[in-house]
Order: sequence, then C-alpha cells, then structure tokens
Amino acid sequence: MILIDHIINPVIVPETSDLHIAQPVVFESMRRAKSYALVQGIEVQQYAVTYPEDVGFVPLFLTKLPFLTRSVLDVGMFGIPRKLPLLHDVLVSAIKHGKGKFVLFTNSDIILMPHFYELVAYHLKKGLDSLCFFKIIIDKKYTAEDMPAIYSDLLKTHDGYDSVVFKRELFN
Repeated sequence: MILIDHIINPVIVPETSDLHIAQPVVFESMRRAKSYALVQGIEVQQYAVTYPEDVGFVPLFLTKLPFLTRSVLDVGMFGIPRKLPLLHDVLVSAIKHGKGKFVLFTNSDIILMPHFYELVAYHLKKGLDSLCFFKIIIDKKYTAEDMPAIYSDLLKTHDGYDSVVFKRELFN
C-alpha cells in the first residue's frame, strides 16, 4: 500500500475573496478523493497547517498540525503586505508530522477530482520521484453541493504549479 501525506494551508478570508467560495469546495473534494483512494488501496493522511487565527476554519477530518510561526513578512517587504506562509515551513510541517513515503502539497484553492490520489499513486508506482500538476479554473457559481457538476465542467487551465508531490527523502 502506498501512503501519501497531503498538506494544505487553509486561511480565513473575507467574503469578497475567491478563496471564501473555493475552500469549502476544496475540503469536500479532499474528503471525497480520500474515500475513493481507500477503495483503490491508497492511504492518504490529510493535514492542515495554519496560523492560530485560521485554525477555526479547518474541517474536522483534516489533522491539524502545530501552528506556523513565520510568514513572508518576516523575510521581505512587499507592495501588498499579506501574511502568507513560507512554503518551506508548510513542507517542514508535513515532513515532521507525516509518516508517508510521499508528501503532497496543494494550494488551498485546488479542487481534487475523485481519482486524484489514484493518479498520483499510479505515477509514483511507475518510479517517478516527484510530480507537479496544473489546476483548472472552475466557475465561481459552484458550491460544495455542486461536486458532480464541477467534476464534469472542466473549463480553462491555469499556468503555474499549484500541486507538488515528492519523495520524503528528497526534501533536504
């Protein structure tokens, strides 16, 4: 059996933010994808790492890890100062607390297809050490109750890497 540690960084945002709509859909997609993976013999541990002010937003099925203590504001100055996590710190949390052979990080706006973990496991079993995935933009009209429609309404792709998977031993 393959074991994957999946970590995300949920955040409380204003109602005007795209994440306000997206994150509940993301959570539901993660729950569904994990159930599907178990049937396929793939074990996924799902983790959330947040700042203290965001922990109340984390759904119960995600394992809460110790709080982040640094942000990008601790290492630089930016035109729009936002308390964003350092990816390194998020990944260190997964490495320190997870037990899987592989670590998976997705941004908190990444909606998983039901077979996502199966696809990841398929490629890892073929011998790949790491993977990156592109996301697809969905219509903002959707909510977590619309999962069947979301799965069938694949719209335009987005440039950039919003999901990465790698062997734990490669982190250093």
